[in-house]
Amino acid sequence: MNIEQRNTLFVVGLVLLVLGSAAAIGYFLIAEHVERQIVRSLDLAVEVQAETERRDRARLAAAGRSLAAEPALLAAALTDDVPTVASMLDDLLGRAAVDLIAVYIESGQAGVGRRPHYASPQVLTSEPLLRLVRGLDPVAGEAAANARVFNEVLRLVGVPVRGPAGGR
Repeated sequence: MNIEQRNTLFVVGLVLLVLGSAAAIGYFLIAEHVERQIVRSLDLAVEVQAETERRDRARLAAAGRSLAAEPALLAAALTDDVPTVASMLDDLLGRAAVDLIAVYIESGQAGVGRRPHYASPQVLTSEPLLRLVRGLDPVAGEAAANARVFNEVLRLVGVPVRGPAGGR
């Protein structure tokens, strides 16, 4: 190999080394920037989700308190008759911005939902709903949870229906 070929090979090697180094530096800088962007986006998504969850829970709690204060529902619940309560819930579902209303009374439970399977016995007696009912705070009077029902996540808020003497 003559000197001219060696020099050419040396220059080509240097150019490749410089280009490779620039590409590697560029890759690592871009990767770091992209990673920071992804972390920021995920943090923002978590904040948005938490705020949405908080607002939905507050909206559901307000709807629950409104329904619990409904005199007709209270009167129906005091009868301790599931069909009476169920017919009252049918009337209330149209006015409430919720997908499921369930009332648990001594003689059983009644429920009505925007989708028929929400008010099915499997859902009304499911562990998440029963745990929510058992977890109602006697002082605050509310409980909240999320539950997976038929491959759908439902946000649940429990509010006791209080009788005239203050009983639940």
